[in-house]
Amino acid sequence: EKGEPSRLGLKELKLDATAPLSLLHPDGLNDPLDLVLAAQQLTLGDQKLDAVNVGLKGSPAQHHLSVGGRMGKDRLQVRLDGALSLPRSEPVYRATLDTVDLSGRTSVRLIDPAPMVLTANQLTLDDFSLSALGGRVNLKRLLLDWTGPLKYETVGQLDGLTPLELHQLLGLDGQRELEVLQGVRSRGQWQLRGQGADALYGDIRMSIYEQASAGQKKRLGLRADNGALIRFDGRKLDGKARLDIPSIELLNLFAGPDMAFDGSLHVDGTVTGTLDSPLVDLALRGNELSVLQRSAGMRLSGGTLDARLDSQGLRLKQLRFSAGKGSLLLQGAARLVDRGDPKQAEARQKTAWAALMEQSVKNVGKPPSLLPMEGAFDVTLDHFLVPVGPGQRVTISGATRLTSNHVGLILAGDMAVDEGLIELQGSSAPTLPNDVKVTGEQIPQDQPETAGTEQSLRIASDLVVKMGDKLKINGMGVEARLGGSVQVRGFLPAEPALVGLVKIAEGSYQAYGQNLQFTKGRIRFNGPVDNPSLDMEAKRPFVPVDVGLSITGTAQNPQVALYSRPSMSENDKLSWLVLGVPAEEAGGGAQALALQQAGSLLLGGNDGVRGPSIAERLGLDVLNYGYASDASAQAGVQNTMTPKGVASGSSTDSSAAETGVVSLGKRINDRLFVSYEKGVRGVWNLLRIQYTLGKGYVFRAQSGTENSVDILRSRTFD
Repeated sequence: EKGEPSRLGLKELKLDATAPLSLLHPDGLNDPLDLVLAAQQLTLGDQKLDAVNVGLKGSPAQHHLSVGGRMGKDRLQVRLDGALSLPRSEPVYRATLDTVDLSGRTSVRLIDPAPMVLTANQLTLDDFSLSALGGRVNLKRLLLDWTGPLKYETVGQLDGLTPLELHQLLGLDGQRELEVLQGVRSRGQWQLRGQGADALYGDIRMSIYEQASAGQKKRLGLRADNGALIRFDGRKLDGKARLDIPSIELLNLFAGPDMAFDGSLHVDGTVTGTLDSPLVDLALRGNELSVLQRSAGMRLSGGTLDARLDSQGLRLKQLRFSAGKGSLLLQGAARLVDRGDPKQAEARQKTAWAALMEQSVKNVGKPPSLLPMEGAFDVTLDHFLVPVGPGQRVTISGATRLTSNHVGLILAGDMAVDEGLIELQGSSAPTLPNDVKVTGEQIPQDQPETAGTEQSLRIASDLVVKMGDKLKINGMGVEARLGGSVQVRGFLPAEPALVGLVKIAEGSYQAYGQNLQFTKGRIRFNGPVDNPSLDMEAKRPFVPVDVGLSITGTAQNPQVALYSRPSMSENDKLSWLVLGVPAEEAGGGAQALALQQAGSLLLGGNDGVRGPSIAERLGLDVLNYGYASDASAQAGVQNTMTPKGVASGSSTDSSAAETGVVSLGKRINDRLFVSYEKGVRGVWNLLRIQYTLGKGYVFRAQSGTENSVDILRSRTFD
């Protein structure tokens, strides 16, 4: 617990020692010295050593010391030959480090023996060279003097160190993306001296570069002039830094499999100030930046960056991307802040959030994410292409602002849809049967949230989105243009809420061979994104009556019904909708069965979706077998697309009434319909062209067994 001292734990300890009574007496320097210490499961606080072994053999004047330890996969072995002398001035201990060997997750080895001298007030170590991290570290000199305030002096250099060697220590073992670091190396040198924490003199030079085998291309393109130089003059700092990265592919290490970055980045800046208050001023410039989000299919390209990072925080002059024919521009500034005790900061945030929402603290609910950052960023979109799905697109324009303050993360602004096409999908997505197993590379899937799971980001939203007049939807028989506006509230990205009205400005719905026209379409949102209220009507055009479908209720519980003006029976409504004639004129068992099936599909579920008929597979609207069509005026007013039998008052001879015919028909557009009838026996044949003029008027011309040209008008009464 906090405030309690760390506890020392020891499972097993063995000690076997032989030593003179006085190590610091000249007469005891040559006495035998033999020490063996073995400890198991040594713990100190959270640290745990599996085993520690110490061996000392010889005499104080000449001896050999070995120290070994094991912690998990790591093993350390240190050996030295030492000698203690007792001149009149002070004791002196001289040793030669023979072995320093660390193995396990990484490897560190002493290259050559290194001399060390230890007195009562001073430690010196010279030519201490290690092989580490694929390179070499050479500590030419280390001097520590604690006679008074601590004095120090160190000179050294390093070369060829490989960051990739750190992957096991950092727990990144096995990630293929680390291959991008394969050729990255670092080098540096330092020369420092000082006294205490108030005075430091000298300089440090560090650089990173990339090497490649003959015939191979550098992955990142790093040159040897990347690095930093910092000079220390007492407490003052004076330094420069430069980093030129031709490819930022390195960011993919931290982005996960769904994201990919590329482009070039140049960093140039200075380091000034003091040891206590260093001042960093870095200019960041990027070119040809690109971002790919695989799951959404979003690709940003042609990016440019102009930003500055200093003691005041991050100032983003511009971060601009292209997407399709549009663009995205990000500008703003932010700085890190200390919000103090987390619990107190959350309490202050909840009070501020309640005041903003004009609610009590008890009823306000969970506020947005609170970050240790104060600032705002403006996002400007100009015909920005937003991915919706394969073959779909939506472009938007507008301005929004993302703010981070004591209330939390808030996104507000106004957006407008310039144009778009959204494909409607079926309600049931295909799934693999249980006995099918997919092998190969696994695509990361969204994991279901469990109780208590916290969202990584929670952004309060206050966005207004206007649909414009060029947003179209297509699919499942619907082809329409949307209008209206909605307000995006709630919390992004996991808990959005919509408030507003989306209108179907114009459109049609293909059903049962008919092209129904939307006369009313209102989709009203008042919270949940997936359950708006519906108020829609679609009617069959160019028939003497108004008949069609009405959809009310909600998206999760829609209510589908037939409507007509003037009012009529359900059978007549369905007959007018499907066949274009009243029920008494439909005639025949085939038409009755068709009406039953249509009504079942339309009002009985299965999303009103049926499989394509033979006529539809052949590209026809009508393929029927029946009797020859009536050529009379009364029958002709109807959209005659099916053979119904000859009326008693017709001039056609009686044998024709019993003639079985095959009827083929195709609707060229909403007004023009062409059909052809051929008798199975006899000489009956008829080509008919019918054009709806509107308001009950129909022009009809037919040629064949009967020839006529008619302009017909019909009226329907209750």
